[in-house]
Amino acid sequence: MSQILVTGIVTLDIIHFLSQYPEEDSEQRANQQLFETGGNASNSSYILKQLGHEPKLAATLADDTAADFIRQQLQQRQIDYFDEWRMPNSHSPTSCISINQQNASRTISHYRCLAELSFAQFDCVDLNKFDWLHFEGRNIQEQQFMLQKAANTSVPVSLEAEKDRPGIDDLFQYADVLFFSKTFARQRGFYQAEDCLDHFSRQYTDKLLICAWGEQGAWAWQGQQVFHSPAYPPPQLIDTRAAGDTFNAACINGLLKQQSTQKILQDACKLAGHKCGLTGLNLNLC
Repeated sequence: MSQILVTGIVTLDIIHFLSQYPEEDSEQRANQQLFETGGNASNSSYILKQLGHEPKLAATLADDTAADFIRQQLQQRQIDYFDEWRMPNSHSPTSCISINQQNASRTISHYRCLAELSFAQFDCVDLNKFDWLHFEGRNIQEQQFMLQKAANTSVPVSLEAEKDRPGIDDLFQYADVLFFSKTFARQRGFYQAEDCLDHFSRQYTDKLLICAWGEQGAWAWQGQQVFHSPAYPPPQLIDTRAAGDTFNAACINGLLKQQSTQKILQDACKLAGHKCGLTGLNLNLC
């Protein structure tokens, strides 16, 4: 069991499962509606918890009724968090998610009106009591100070580049492990995972670089070697939400267990595929 600090955001997710994606300016009845706690950092924390670790979520929280629901569900999931980081007169970030049951694609409308985590808040955290530090790459200016602090410890650091945010490259130097999403790679003009890894491996020769590519599986670069695992799709695609968060958490789990890079990739692709065949994030691993 490892103590893991996961820094990023937590949201309220409102999910509608639809028989088909609606046309614009139309009305359609949903087959199912769910309210869940979401956000990359929160999702990865829940997966890590199910894998036997003790995550602590480093994220700001609002003080509205949605935040009450979020806190209650975090407690039900046994995920520790910083309750003192409640922001007064604020609103919880909310994602409205439409899932097309014909192909499990999901379309997200996200609303955010909540201050990001500041370095002043983060600076109060004792990083040395953790076994791993994971960051969702966002709020770049403040997070650079956080990563600089993390770099002054002996704790391994991973960073997720999900979107190409201005200045995000400034964060890469501080991480031991870099996760590049397919979305990020395409925003940078790479249309194959190998091209993305080849580009960044020339700059960061001492890091583990990982890039997941959906139905094509995932690639990694480490020590002048390239590794690949195919995808492991479920018998039926049901809910692809948080597949990337599941993949990242599974990789961290493998790294903490000091598994080989090939096994880490393979196990992470298997777990992400398993998740896509389930509704929600309860992986039923027992």
